[in-house]
Amino acid sequence: GMAAYVSVPALHVWPVPAQDLLQVSLPAHTGTIALVVTDARGREVLRNTFATGTTGRTVTLGTTNLTNGTYTLFARGLANTMPARIIIAR
Repeated sequence: GMAAYVSVPALHVWPVPAQDLLQVSLPAHTGTIALVVTDARGREVLRNTFATGTTGRTVTLGTTNLTNGTYTLFARGLANTMPARIIIAR
């Protein structure tokens, strides 16, 4: 039979490494998406909620308060989206 392949969308994040601003490309979606950044220990260090539309959009996260290091970005409210790794380096 035919196998069904489901592509898991990834969050597109740039620049890498980032300094004080991070751009995140959100796919088309209805409802709100919470972008959550966690540190290496899994603690939430940043959260922003965005309304999305049927066309997708690019949003900006301010990362001024994050110290240098590696973080993980999750999109709460988007099903089956792979988290993205963020690097802050100044």
